[in-house]
Amino acid sequence: MPTAFTLRAKHTKCKPSCYGSRCLKNRCHSMTIDFYKVASNFLYDKSNPLLFNSSFYLYFLVFFLLAYRLVIKTGLSRIVTVTLFSLYFFYKACGFYVIFILIAAVVDFNLSNAIHRSENKTQRKLLLIFSIVLNLGFLCYFKYTNLFIDTWNNLSQHQLRLIDIFYLWVFRFHFRKFEVHHRCVSQTF
Repeated sequence: MPTAFTLRAKHTKCKPSCYGSRCLKNRCHSMTIDFYKVASNFLYDKSNPLLFNSSFYLYFLVFFLLAYRLVIKTGLSRIVTVTLFSLYFFYKACGFYVIFILIAAVVDFNLSNAIHRSENKTQRKLLLIFSIVLNLGFLCYFKYTNLFIDTWNNLSQHQLRLIDIFYLWVFRFHFRKFEVHHRCVSQTF
């Protein structure tokens, strides 16, 4: 299976740098596209996560805006487009930690539905408290675990090893979404 595809133009006139025997005829007028290398740019790379100041982000943003503009008049298509682009953005920035975002979103969705369906005020409050504890638990684990371990190591003689946790700044977004959810639910009490 070839790993690259080569496009060749007709050899009409050599570049000024091509002289006599050094002229490679087809090579100085060809373009090679390595599709595996192109495809690997769309996969998560821990050493090169998606950042806001990268050219890939600029192209990604332009592509998103164009796709969003195409579906702006239909509600469900807009939601699906924004959701898919957001999940891909989180995947490209954090890898498979995006699974935690999906789990948290599904759990919050089900808990908010249970709160809405519940007629018992105490049960609604308990479900809300459970949702808050779960989301704060996710936030504390991913954001503060290494801080607590490092503080413990500095204050005591015991040396605990830091955990290799990728800092999930996406949980900041998730936490803001949770605050909005919390305000909406607290208005029902």
